[in-house]
Amino acid sequence: MTDVNYETWKREVEDNLIILPQIESKIGLENVDAIARHPLTTAMAVGPYDLAADLGICWQPEHPLLHSSIERVRAAGKAVGKNMWMIGSLPDLMRRGFNFICVGEAAMTLQSTLATMVAQAKQP
Repeated sequence: MTDVNYETWKREVEDNLIILPQIESKIGLENVDAIARHPLTTAMAVGPYDLAADLGICWQPEHPLLHSSIERVRAAGKAVGKNMWMIGSLPDLMRRGFNFICVGEAAMTLQSTLATMVAQAKQP
């Protein structure tokens, strides 16, 4: 950046910046509408495992409270024209109406790729 003019900053930084506030707690749920409305929020995100733990339903991915909380985040984003991101099973998320999907966490993807490479290297 060659100057400190706001328009330069906006063009060179903000216009290419993606901000996904990830809701992982009851406090996040309480503030989800304001978070979704914030002008720098690109899309909403949910950390389903951490959110479930904070809701007291850890390791219960099908619990109705978790599903309703996730839907609450999605609805807050949808109300202001923003998509929602969540990690999970691609077919399940698509069936539930998600359209901004994480198909793999970086460490899991690396582990899977390396395991495949090792298995291929061991083949005669």
